[in-house]
Amino acid sequence: CPDGTTIVVAGVCLVAEWDAGDGQFSFPQDVAVDGNDNLYVADIDDTAIHVFTFADPCLGGTTEVVAGVCFVTRWGSLGTGDLQFSFSLGGVAADALGNVYTIDESNRRVQVFAPLVSTPVPIDYNFILKWGQDLTEDGRFVASDGLAVDASGKVYVADTFNHRVQVFDSSGAFQLQWGSNGAGDGQFQSPNDVAVDSAGNVYLADTGNDRIQKFDSSGTFIGWLGKCTAGANCDTINQKSNGFACTTATCTGLGDGSGDGQVSNPGGLHVDGSDNLYVANTGLGNVQVFDSTGTFLLKLGSFGSGDGQLFNNFDVAVDGSGNIYVADVSNERVDKFDSSGAFLGWAGKCTAGSNCDIPNLKSNGFACTAATCTGATSGNGDGQFATPRGVAVDSSGNVYVADTDDTFLPVRIPELEHVAAEIEDRRIRMGKDSGFEKNYAKVTMQYFGGMARHLEGLKSLLKPGAKLAYVVGDQASYLRVLIRTGHLLSEIANSLGYESERIDLFRTRRATATRSELREEVLVLRWPG
Repeated sequence: CPDGTTIVVAGVCLVAEWDAGDGQFSFPQDVAVDGNDNLYVADIDDTAIHVFTFADPCLGGTTEVVAGVCFVTRWGSLGTGDLQFSFSLGGVAADALGNVYTIDESNRRVQVFAPLVSTPVPIDYNFILKWGQDLTEDGRFVASDGLAVDASGKVYVADTFNHRVQVFDSSGAFQLQWGSNGAGDGQFQSPNDVAVDSAGNVYLADTGNDRIQKFDSSGTFIGWLGKCTAGANCDTINQKSNGFACTTATCTGLGDGSGDGQVSNPGGLHVDGSDNLYVANTGLGNVQVFDSTGTFLLKLGSFGSGDGQLFNNFDVAVDGSGNIYVADVSNERVDKFDSSGAFLGWAGKCTAGSNCDIPNLKSNGFACTAATCTGATSGNGDGQFATPRGVAVDSSGNVYVADTDDTFLPVRIPELEHVAAEIEDRRIRMGKDSGFEKNYAKVTMQYFGGMARHLEGLKSLLKPGAKLAYVVGDQASYLRVLIRTGHLLSEIANSLGYESERIDLFRTRRATATRSELREEVLVLRWPG
């Protein structure tokens, strides 16, 4: 390993680890790397963009995080103004000029920032423009899950809730849009991600329709890829499209499928240097690879938790050697495969084994397998993951993982954290280790985090004095841990600026497991404006 790095296993060098304050994170949602290998991290809880560069020694105006990794700057705060973001700060991308694009989801907009100087290591950034509002007209959107920037600087936004793609130039001027809600040619149902190849072709993860659609750079529909059962352009024997050749006129039987060349709930997309398309097939627990014509090349992974298996794989990235990295969300790890799809190992939390760094409870790089590491579970320490949703690789082969526990909580709620910890502790003591049981504490946090995100998103729509009412119920799961839903939601609402006027009893019921009396309540909130 070079000076300043540490050998964690033969051929794998630890470059950097960091996690709170300047150059440290609380809830990193997305990452991007520009043409100068500057790294941008969108941190939701911090509502900020952090910038790093790689140099040894660090240049003037930068601060060493660890040898060879330099913190450059950060910007952002909570709010609706320029240089401010909502709690649901989303994707981040950088163009060839070093301009940084962010999806500010709850504020329903894209913001663009430019470096103050054009050197490889900019010390600060200026806000230059924004576009998009909570509307359906051209140039505006409700919420967006993915974006991409092509070689010419055009910005493509997967406008998820409006079921369309929008394209902007590098100045934010609206160029064109296409798509509508449906299952026809060029129609979408909640497109999750977008990618662009070197020829300017655009690929859309048409998540709700279980297919990938391809368009030219002007938005002209080329065809879709996925399951079919009949038609002139359908491989009826294997029930899949002949590449990106399917249309409503030439293929029928579109739907969820599990075979080669079929797609189920597609998540992240990645186009490599050879214009091969990688699809994170979230619903199937695999990644499928196609060439630019849609010819099936490779499938790796299967649903599960063993070696080479995936469970809610949200994203995929490829390095310069063709190694494939998969964000394996529910297995709380990042898996590595070679270019042929052979499993190499995983990185994440472990407690024992020959390839486990036992003092630090983490894998020795991407070296863990079922035979060499045990105790894989969620963790928030260095080299551990809770919900790794995003993964990216830079030109030097460094791997970046966006790790989030999906809470979206504006502040810490001690009672909620205690409930989640009690659920996990009881699960371990009871020896419960099924997939659902292992994720029950996390799902509990996700529910309340989702409600926090919902309440945050409503604030811009509500008039001062508006009132909201929610019917909620206490829970006492089969793990026999009481969850006081109304009380916890009230605390979360108060932390977001709402006023909890009252919690009224609606009715009572008996818990199935404990037979204890549980309350169903009406929580009444007021938005003061």
